[in-house]
Amino acid sequence: QAAVRSVSITPNPAQTSATLTLDSDEEGICEVQIISVTGITLKQYSTRLVAAKQEIVLTDLESLPSGMYEVLVKRDGIIVEQTKLIIE
Repeated sequence: QAAVRSVSITPNPAQTSATLTLDSDEEGICEVQIISVTGITLKQYSTRLVAAKQEIVLTDLESLPSGMYEVLVKRDGIIVEQTKLIIE
């Protein structure tokens, strides 16, 4: 189940928004979640994957406190990629 081959976020650290770049080898729906250090989902985005590189803009980041967050990419409820996001 390698729906997503790689994931990156720019800029990182971010202030108001960031771009999540996904490199996928399958089509379908995926969820992107921003998770606090205590494990709480603070933001969630849903997108349709295409079999190519694509960008998802993570918006309204200024509403989150400064700090480090986990970004999870899920497909069918299973984490397929994860990375860190720092918000200034």
